[in-house]
Amino acid sequence: MQPKKRLGDILLELKVINEDQLKVALEFAKKWNYKLGASLVANRFITEEKLIEVLSKHLNIPIVDLTHYKENKMVLKLVTAEVADKYTLFPVSFVQEGPRSLLMVAMADPLNFDAISEVEFISNYKIKPALAPHSVIEKLIRRYYLGVDTDPIEITSDASESSYSQLNMPLNERELSFDEQNGSPSKIENPKTDSFVGQKDSFVDSKIVEFSKSDKVAQDLQFVAVVRLLIKKGIISKEELINEINKLKQRKK
Repeated sequence: MQPKKRLGDILLELKVINEDQLKVALEFAKKWNYKLGASLVANRFITEEKLIEVLSKHLNIPIVDLTHYKENKMVLKLVTAEVADKYTLFPVSFVQEGPRSLLMVAMADPLNFDAISEVEFISNYKIKPALAPHSVIEKLIRRYYLGVDTDPIEITSDASESSYSQLNMPLNERELSFDEQNGSPSKIENPKTDSFVGQKDSFVDSKIVEFSKSDKVAQDLQFVAVVRLLIKKGIISKEELINEINKLKQRKK
């Protein structure tokens, strides 16, 4: 049996990134506790939009549009906040395939089979993976699991300050859009096909990672990474973080 391919291997095979970029992204991910996809985006080797489009085409996995997501409490209860945060995934809705009801889960990395297995175990449902941008999933986790107000959900497709080369690859995949009333799949539409892949070398300094104020996705990722590192090193606990968030929410009222 051939080993299952990892995200980096697939992107190399499709010539979306090169060996040097993968090496930098892996080192960055290890140092800052990022997932590989988020690391590639933070280093501007690829945009979030292009990353999920390429994976959707290659893996034949649908892209789920979460910009109009409506809370589904029954589905949210099936996956704990710890698991959602650990694997950067978000339970979206039930989908019917024949006689079975499957749990659709938005993932930034649908190749993480450990994540799929764990969610299937704790939810007792077969999982139907769907692709969504890492930054969007992070915002949904903060909003619906931690109760943190976030900016409106949007996908950033502009990798500014980089030189670009267009992917020579037709994108005919379809995108699932969610109905605002019931949070279920409602229509099918073609995804955008005009995003590009940044080819600029990493702008990551060996000691400090600096992002421009306009780079909202990178700022969000850096913030999440800092919080995770503080929890991982035992400086703060998740319970303390949630308590502080609740205090801030009370002050706003």
